[in-house]
Amino acid sequence: MNGNVNAFEVIVKKYEKMLYNLAVSKMRSKDDAQDIVQECFLRAYKMLRSYRTDSAFSTWIYRICQNLIYDFYRKNKHAQKVSLSVSDDNGDFDLIEKEIADSTHEPSEIVIREEKVAKIRELIESLPDDLRDAVILRDINGYSYIKIAEMLDIEIGTVKSRLNRAREKLKKYILENNKNSELF
Repeated sequence: MNGNVNAFEVIVKKYEKMLYNLAVSKMRSKDDAQDIVQECFLRAYKMLRSYRTDSAFSTWIYRICQNLIYDFYRKNKHAQKVSLSVSDDNGDFDLIEKEIADSTHEPSEIVIREEKVAKIRELIESLPDDLRDAVILRDINGYSYIKIAEMLDIEIGTVKSRLNRAREKLKKYILENNKNSELF
């Protein structure tokens, strides 16, 4: 039994940041996201014998987490979405800002950059869930089309279609708002 617990601890360390990243991108609070991830690992541990090796373990545990999030929303319809978290350059999942390239350090430029990041985050959050998930997994977290298809349990063509639709919506919104604002 102790060997199983130690082995599962390795699994937790490997996947907790990925699952937290998923949960925090969909939950209103960090506390709710942490609760979802904890419940995900408890369920995964209890259901480990039911894991079939015909799909990647990351896909299986990602699906458990996603189902818990959906269950949370069904039970708590008042819950809303919160800001995004991203992976850093090493592929580690941390709550960091994805910086927009800017070589200047003027205070006004820093404020403008922060406004751009906030606006982009807001635009991504305004997308429908299916499109937002695809954008977050591909453009923010850098997963391959194949991995995204496995994680979301959809065809690769559907992943590409969702990404294209999401990017078109974002582009249209940015172009429309650029006429009214100097932000972009």
